[in-house]
Amino acid sequence: MSKKIINKKIISFDIDGILNNYPKCFVEYVNFLKKKKFKSIEILKKNLDKKNYQAIKDRYRRSNYKYNLKIENKLVNIINLISKKYEILIISSRPFHKYKRMYRRTFLWIKKNNIKNFKLFYKKKNIITNYKVFLHIDDREADINKIYNNQTQFFLISTEVKKRRKNIILVKKNKLITKLKNYLDL
Repeated sequence: MSKKIINKKIISFDIDGILNNYPKCFVEYVNFLKKKKFKSIEILKKNLDKKNYQAIKDRYRRSNYKYNLKIENKLVNIINLISKKYEILIISSRPFHKYKRMYRRTFLWIKKNNIKNFKLFYKKKNIITNYKVFLHIDDREADINKIYNNQTQFFLISTEVKKRRKNIILVKKNKLITKLKNYLDL
């Protein structure tokens, strides 16, 4: 779990919504747990009071379900291909500091899904700027806004952006692999 960075350009990936299918996986977990059929996280939040929602979210974060989700094979393959030329950082906003085993379980989950060469970090602006990340892939514009800088290219997995910037490229989730291959000339 060494965090030493070698002299390669760095590409970083968010976890939830990029490596897994969050929030869909969370909604599926809640539907199973509550024997419901919520269609989205927005509907789920409208139907659960805040205390119940937080209790379920806490249970999800501790569950084996979260750490047994599959990462799409094509995405694993492209990340492993990229790691031959670039340093791979997995940067998450998961609350590692609140859950004793979350960091280790997340690290092992990524390894179990066959992503080979990566370093795992908590998402903070200083990771992106201090390590001079060349490209960051995320699914939340709010998270990009927290770590935004002019030297990093951002791929936002979304169909819309509230604040247009020249170095934020909108990418549909099903086009991410093609976009990465083209952008990185793989």
